[in-house]
Amino acid sequence: MTNNKKPWGILVPTKIQKILYPIEKIEYESGYILATILRRISVVLTYYILYPLRVNPNAVSLFSILLVFLASYLFINSYFFYGAILIIMWVLLDAIDGELARIQKKISKIGGTLEKINSDILYILFLPSLSIGLYKIEIIPFDYVWTSIISIAIYNTLRVYISTFPKVKKKFIKNEFILFIACQFKNSFKLRKKKPLYSFIFYVWRNIFTQCGLLELTLLIITFPIFNIIYLLNYFILFLVIGYFSLCLFIMMGILAYLKIAD
Repeated sequence: MTNNKKPWGILVPTKIQKILYPIEKIEYESGYILATILRRISVVLTYYILYPLRVNPNAVSLFSILLVFLASYLFINSYFFYGAILIIMWVLLDAIDGELARIQKKISKIGGTLEKINSDILYILFLPSLSIGLYKIEIIPFDYVWTSIISIAIYNTLRVYISTFPKVKKKFIKNEFILFIACQFKNSFKLRKKKPLYSFIFYVWRNIFTQCGLLELTLLIITFPIFNIIYLLNYFILFLVIGYFSLCLFIMMGILAYLKIAD
């Protein structure tokens, strides 16, 4: 894809697309399923409705935080499908606040802080509130509740370390283990271009365990009323708990690799 070509389904002028949805975000988000779908909606809402109304991007961020609390309330009270809808709306708003900030030239430290707080609150509340709601209707045992709280608490504490990996020194270029670990960090985009398999693994686990991928869509499908497969949330929660504990171990390996490189 070149800078002069719009991605499919982006229904705004090319010069506007370059502001709302710049090439670096297109390349990075191309591996995120839900983010890729919702960008086709967010850019239209931002450019044709919210930008003309001069909606403040920080107001959108604050509203999305409110959505997380409301979704958690719905999960706790076992309204899983409606909570899943709100979480998907949260992903949409997460795109919109950044688009508004770019087109209004209002990128600020406050906005960046709000974005981080927003993501942290989602991670902290999503899995525990979902677990509590499932426990209340006896779909999962109480063990799943406390292990989900512990796993997400540890993961959210360590999550900051999964974004930035130090520049890989020349002496480690041929070390496949170091390269694999490095490719699983958000900032290693150039390395992933050279390692398609490691890039594929990165996007697989990111889609499953982080926002903007398959996590929200899977929850929506399982809880869709006409399907009557809500019992599958038992396996959904177990899978996430095991996954988050595994990611914590992976992050620790990344930290050790970081220390080895920095030594």
